Amino acid sequence: MEPRNHRSRPRRRLRSWIVAATAACGLTACAAPEPPADTFYRIDVQPAGQVASSARLAGIIEVERPDAVGLVNGRPIVFAMADRPNELREYNYHFWSKPPATMLRDQLLGYLRVARLGQRVVTEEMRVDADYAITGKLIEFEHVVGSPSTFQIVMELGLRDIRQDRLVHVATYRADAPANDDTVTAAVAAAAVAFGDICEQFVADVSKGL
Repeated sequence: MEPRNHRSRPRRRLRSWIVAATAACGLTACAAPEPPADTFYRIDVQPAGQVASSARLAGIIEVERPDAVGLVNGRPIVFAMADRPNELREYNYHFWSKPPATMLRDQLLGYLRVARLGQRVVTEEMRVDADYAITGKLIEFEHVVGSPSTFQIVMELGLRDIRQDRLVHVATYRADAPANDDTVTAAVAAAAVAFGDICEQFVADVSKGL
């Protein structure tokens, strides 16, 4: 009879431990929570002031997409801490349904139609011979997390008379709307209020100069 090899027992124990550890790691991986699903947001802006009974401008107004570069036009929602306003970050899993420049252009278009700023209000994609053009630049568009939490928009808007090739109005508008809390959902609701304030002020300024 051959003598037993007692040295093989530690090796068997080692292999058993490796198999058990591998199985445990596999079970842990299976039990790991799935990442949150991506959520997409849009805003809905409606005129809050008195609607004109007739068009303020006799002609067709073309609303162009505002200039916007960098994070300000990215689909991930941007935020900053109130005590560190120059440090911008992006939320994970939270996105605008469209790039902000396009989303705000479309909301401004709808606002001006309801407010009756012109006889007809169209986008540049319509390729019509417009009488006026609204141009702009989106400068800031971010959730400011603090106490209170707000949504901040800074935007330049101008109205140009195409027929006479002259600038009718241009100004930089800033709006900070408070959010109910620090959540993204509350920030999106505040963004709609802030942009509504800008649209209302823009229509009021243009109307004063007519």
